[in-house]
Amino acid sequence: MKTVIKHLTPEHVASVALLHIENISSGFIASLGPTFVKQLYRGIAGCKYGFCLVALEQGHVLGFIAGAESVGRLYKFVLLRRGLLMSACLVRFVFSLRTIGKVFQTLLYPSRTSEEYPPAEVLSVVVASDARRMGVGHKLMHAALDEFRRRGISAVKLAVAVDNESANKYYLKEGFEKAGVYDSHGVQTNIYVHKL
Repeated sequence: MKTVIKHLTPEHVASVALLHIENISSGFIASLGPTFVKQLYRGIAGCKYGFCLVALEQGHVLGFIAGAESVGRLYKFVLLRRGLLMSACLVRFVFSLRTIGKVFQTLLYPSRTSEEYPPAEVLSVVVASDARRMGVGHKLMHAALDEFRRRGISAVKLAVAVDNESANKYYLKEGFEKAGVYDSHGVQTNIYVHKL
């Protein structure tokens, strides 16, 4: 069967959100719940500053990759278009100063990394557990890097937890080079850069 890579459409948003939550469960965004994550990916799919590509086989989502030309611009666009719906998902956290603090830390992330690293970023990449070791991750990354090139981007960064050995190996294999380390919500995180 042939794996097809295409841009995210509304029919696949729920599958992408579920893959994100199941596979990036230690990440802050997953902790905000499925409704929030769905709104986030709907926003990314409709944003001119970002994109989300899905790997499909007979209509089944095998994995996805999301990217942004500028994370700051993408956040602004998504908040303007879907902010009300996303805020409604956060009402249950209104008395959690820790969660609210993490929301602001996430929103301020683009300004903290903008001077040292390229503004373009691979935001997330996930391959379903039953589709691993089939080259799906490579196809997704190749398609995403092509999309960045098509948009005139010359370099792209990504962030991954230092202790996530398999992801760190994957990014190195895909041609990324380690460029630094920073603290993300209390987690030591590697920054990788790929020149296009």
